[in-house]
Amino acid sequence: MSRMKKTVLSTAVSKVKNGHVPLPHGMRLVDGTPVALIPLVPLPSDPPFLKAILKLAKPRDWPADFALNHSAYAKAKGLSKK
Repeated sequence: MSRMKKTVLSTAVSKVKNGHVPLPHGMRLVDGTPVALIPLVPLPSDPPFLKAILKLAKPRDWPADFALNHSAYAKAKGLSKK
């Protein structure tokens, strides 16, 4: 049986300051740590369709498992049809 390396993902939000992205207070990364930067706003090079969708998109306060358990959440809120 092979052993798989366990990966732990964490997220942090920061703003660019003078061309750099500062880490939140108390967060430290070891040199060589892979990092993904995902802009939370449309970029000038993005297609017009994507820019329009991002303007219309609304943040939702849904639990992380909502996609898997949406029927249970709908029943709990009284949204399901009987």
